[in-house]
Amino acid sequence: MRSGMKEAGVKTASYLDNKQKAILFTPSEMIFFIGAGFYYISLFLTTTMFIEFLPLGDSSRMMARALLYSTVIVKIIMVEKFTLKRLLLYGAMMLLLIVCYLASGYTYSIDLFFLIIGARGIRSDRIIKAFTYIGLFLIAFTILFTATGVITNRIFLRATGDDISGVSHSIIFDGTTRNAMGFIYPTDFGARVFYTYLGVAYLLDKKFNWIHSLIYILTGWAILYFCDVRVDSILIILAGIVFFVNAKTKFFEAKWCGKLLPLVMPVLYVFVYFFVMSYKRTPFWYRIDSILTHRIAMAYYNVLIFGIKPFGTYLFQQGHGVINFNNTVGYNFVDIGYMQSLIMYGPILTTIAVGTFAYIAMRAVKRGQPKIALIIAFIAATTCIDHHFLESWYDPFILFAFANLPGTYAAVQKQKAVSSDDEKLKSAVSKPIPQKLSHRMDVWGSVFRRRREGQ
Repeated sequence: MRSGMKEAGVKTASYLDNKQKAILFTPSEMIFFIGAGFYYISLFLTTTMFIEFLPLGDSSRMMARALLYSTVIVKIIMVEKFTLKRLLLYGAMMLLLIVCYLASGYTYSIDLFFLIIGARGIRSDRIIKAFTYIGLFLIAFTILFTATGVITNRIFLRATGDDISGVSHSIIFDGTTRNAMGFIYPTDFGARVFYTYLGVAYLLDKKFNWIHSLIYILTGWAILYFCDVRVDSILIILAGIVFFVNAKTKFFEAKWCGKLLPLVMPVLYVFVYFFVMSYKRTPFWYRIDSILTHRIAMAYYNVLIFGIKPFGTYLFQQGHGVINFNNTVGYNFVDIGYMQSLIMYGPILTTIAVGTFAYIAMRAVKRGQPKIALIIAFIAATTCIDHHFLESWYDPFILFAFANLPGTYAAVQKQKAVSSDDEKLKSAVSKPIPQKLSHRMDVWGSVFRRRREGQ
């Protein structure tokens, strides 16, 4: 009987250490997700037509920033183990961002800095799970309110014409109808679904099956049909196929694939820059630019007008997503993400950001997680056309720079087998834990102590 009780005690302790700790949020995680979650929701809603009813102006963004900064600072003070190397790293990052802010006036890069350092030590799957679930709910919520007529469904016509060069701003419209589905612009809706579906693919991983693939394909077709958002639609359909292959085969686990995937974003970044800057007003370039809805010409002329400066500069942009459209100034928006970032934030910060994505992909491949490298490859592809890759309320995957990337199942099991912490825990338990004891406080306390000691 006593032997059975001792075994039951070990089983209870094992459950607490391996199961409950995986379900419950630690204090540092709760602090981070309070600030990051409020920031994400606030910025998400600013891209929807809820801006007609809710106070989502500059004051709400400042409040979201204040909460994000304060919660991350509290988390750092409570949990971080400060070393000279880490202090120098944080200091250098903040100094660069302050210089970029003074040069351009943009604060979103500073927001991203706090999100990245706040994500340090947080499990990557929890970060994506939180943002993906919130994103899915808010997308469905927005579409529902649009379908019932509570918020406006803005409808646009596809822009075309002989010259959308950033100089004359002349725009001619064809008859293609584009629904924004409750968002401020169709491409914002398409990008929102695209990044959220990448989060779903990340969470499903090897459970991604043909039903999920079919949902991705149908979703891509629906966005193309109702919103005429071409690139995101194609990439969503392609993602349904690629992640199905990744789940059912080992094709992307091959060595050659692991070496190439981390290079996708740096290669596209360099290629897009030279491709855009090679633009000429010739029939050949006009045909290519027409397919890309004049993105190349717009990026090229904005580089000529605003320039690419080391720490960035202010870029006046106005698209059809702007509620109060200024007809005097006209349309001016750089959709190509790499080019927009080069103008707004400068080549130093942009190159560091691209390098960070490549580093995340390389680290993921080494840990046996090709799905992360595939996701970053998709982000690299959409950034050739879209501009959301550094906007954390669209793309949370850049937080993986400091997040804790768990290894594959086999690697985790091997690590658990040699874990000295588990052995110490099992040897310390000699009797059953009373059933009425609140394990929650004990588990949180032990995790908090280990985090504070830097283990």
